[in-house]
Amino acid sequence: MDIEKILSENNIPKDAIIELSGKFQAQIIKENDFFIQYGKRMNKIGILYEGLLISRYTNNEGKEVASKFYFPKGDNLVVDYYSFINQLNSDEEIQAIENSKLLTINYDDYNFLIKEFPQLQNMIKEFAEQSYLKALNRIRDFQLLNTKERIRKFIKTHNPIINRVMIKDKSSYLGMTRNIYTNNLTKI
Repeated sequence: MDIEKILSENNIPKDAIIELSGKFQAQIIKENDFFIQYGKRMNKIGILYEGLLISRYTNNEGKEVASKFYFPKGDNLVVDYYSFINQLNSDEEIQAIENSKLLTINYDDYNFLIKEFPQLQNMIKEFAEQSYLKALNRIRDFQLLNTKERIRKFIKTHNPIINRVMIKDKSSYLGMTRNIYTNNLTKI
């Protein structure tokens, strides 16, 4: 997939596509390599078009928690948005679960281009908004759904990647231990 296709699918005018597409760079992240590490500044936004990445943070008890999976036709805007917009060091890491391909734009180019092409900012904001809505739904799921219901919903919403993610990451994402996850999975 190329940036022209992504931009045209998101209603960016044709005249803007040519100039915008030159600012995006193809990036390959090999399995287990990082898009961003803890304590580093988020200097780019990525649009994932092939592969799978995971976002993790460390909770108050010092335990790593899986917070998001990035995959095409799912959450494909790869960024710690707070760190990117405010140019602060990230409190999360984003790592490739498998070899992944992204189109990236750096902070300076992004800020220059959104002044000239506000449609780009609208596209990124729409991607980010969808991501935040999914996060809000996930919080609601923790409050309203029991263990089996959370597992069922995860399987449904993450079906394209369910067999590509390690059990420890699925259980962490769902807020349960590995044993609770596997025991309940067999009952579904």
